[in-house]
Amino acid sequence: MLDQEWDTLVILDCGRYDIFAELEPSSGTLRKKRSAGSVTADFLKRNFSGRRAHDVVYLSANPQVANHREHLDVHKVIGMWHDDKREKQGQENRRGLTDPEPVVDRAIELHEEYPNKRHIVHLLPPHVPHIFKDGAELPTDSPYRNYEAARAGEVDASEMRDIYSENYEYVIDAIQPLIDEIDGKIVVTADHGELLGEGMPRWMKHLHNRWGNQWWKYDFGHYGDIDVPELVDVPWLELPVETRRETVSEPPVTDEYETESIRSQLEALGYR
Repeated sequence: MLDQEWDTLVILDCGRYDIFAELEPSSGTLRKKRSAGSVTADFLKRNFSGRRAHDVVYLSANPQVANHREHLDVHKVIGMWHDDKREKQGQENRRGLTDPEPVVDRAIELHEEYPNKRHIVHLLPPHVPHIFKDGAELPTDSPYRNYEAARAGEVDASEMRDIYSENYEYVIDAIQPLIDEIDGKIVVTADHGELLGEGMPRWMKHLHNRWGNQWWKYDFGHYGDIDVPELVDVPWLELPVETRRETVSEPPVTDEYETESIRSQLEALGYR
């Protein structure tokens, strides 16, 4: 990934290639790429371990980036998994952790603060908890926010796929202000995909003990070291570019993120 040609890399967490292709924006060149991992942790380790990337500023809404910070030898890491500005101003943010809009706003600011760096912008959607269903914001107790009801057979897989697609389309639209605002070569991709009822071969389920012998629960979500297309095939969308950004490597500077809420935020994302 670091060896590819890009100035800004936008990562959509859990973004499957096949569904992205259905939702693909009209501009750009889309290719299917094989991710280095089927979960974020492996994606980070296999792309960054042993690599110096002091020309990279990494903005992330996923606290896994801080959880595996030791693998990232980059110029700076900025975390967006804590309260956003609207919450600090006393305005309720029902979209919570997966809201891409404050991340996009911060990404634009960082491009101005660090104009001579490559930027990684790691957003959470379409990762659960989902924000929308049929155009309306989901309440926090909705069975459509995550896959628990689907794993219990209470929500149909096709319905979860539709909700996933809707939230995928939402984040694709949400990054447009960033695309309009910045210069350089922009690539949109994902760290890994998502199972939406397809499941995996039984022998692969034996690699994990999260659900014990409740094999059907593995039909949704994402799991480490599972090599199936739904999890490792990701989009690589290269947007049209007029001028490249001139970037330089400089020694790392102080990160910007807090660590107190990492565990609770990972639990909110479905990690146990």
